[in-house]
Amino acid sequence: MAEKRPGGRSAKVRAAVLRAMDELVRERGVGEVTLSDLAERSGVNRATLYRRWGSLDAVVTDMTMQRLNTDSPIPDTGSLRGDLSAWAAKAARDITSPEGVLFLRSVVIAMPERDGDRALREEFLRDRYENVERMLRRAADRGERPPTVDEVLERLLAPMYFRVLMDSRPLDEDYARHLVAKLLADVS
Repeated sequence: MAEKRPGGRSAKVRAAVLRAMDELVRERGVGEVTLSDLAERSGVNRATLYRRWGSLDAVVTDMTMQRLNTDSPIPDTGSLRGDLSAWAAKAARDITSPEGVLFLRSVVIAMPERDGDRALREEFLRDRYENVERMLRRAADRGERPPTVDEVLERLLAPMYFRVLMDSRPLDEDYARHLVAKLLADVS
């Protein structure tokens, strides 16, 4: 994958493409969008799309990862329980909204199969991992005993994602807080 510049033409192209993909997915669903549709809507040449992303799945992944990174900041409430509860409650609200369900399913549909697609997902996961790690480090600096990042991802996010994708039981903020309480009880 080409190195991304923080500004300039490359950033404008990326913004136009991600905005167009977002619009098309909302209008039609992820399975009904083609690279030609995206080129037309974004005003970006199809060859540029292919060179930059390599596949439509990579564009969907990039769009979803960018949205999650910008729309889900890590809270700082002053306590680990507060931070985790606020973060988990926001995640529950986000992924159960109609838009959240659509984008979560889009990520699953667009699971990386090629090296370039994998690199994009790994970049996103690295960013999310580092954000959670900062939250846990703050807690440790306050003298609290935090879980590991893997424990947070596997015991908070994974069960919530599973409920949205595979389970008929509802996902709400109470369930998210329950997961936080269980995680913190198990690590103390």
